[in-house]
Amino acid sequence: MNQIINEPTNVINNSFSCIDLIFCNQPNLITSSGVHSSLHPNCHHHITHAKLDLKVYYPPPYKRTIWHYNEANPDHIRRSIEFFNWDNAFHNCDINDQVALFNRTILNIMKNFIPQEQRTYDDKDPPWINLGIKMLIKEKDDIFHKLLKDPHNNLLR
Repeated sequence: MNQIINEPTNVINNSFSCIDLIFCNQPNLITSSGVHSSLHPNCHHHITHAKLDLKVYYPPPYKRTIWHYNEANPDHIRRSIEFFNWDNAFHNCDINDQVALFNRTILNIMKNFIPQEQRTYDDKDPPWINLGIKMLIKEKDDIFHKLLKDPHNNLLR
């Protein structure tokens, strides 16, 4: 926790103390803070304030691999697993290397016989915005920009 206020908040005669505090575990969220004089002349406590930046920051777009299991070739997968020389592959390996090799081998076999694609996801997009709708929005924007550049266009004048 960080103490945000570093000025006196209680002033009595010549005695200054900081007793009105603001603590925060994420000081980067505070855009401004400080102390104002009391509004009442008989009150010794000053007013403390802090302004927070509480915008929601979305994570950057990310890619995911989508596997199309319904188009997989199970016979080729089974044959590849059966013909792989597991005994020689694991010879002279410690357990961590064996697990890593096993995972790499199985994943490689699956990549060869299960179709997959990379898709980019953006958490800013509403769930109903799919690739088809994005393409339609882009097409609409392209038509609009061509319309703006056309000197003979009288629709927008």
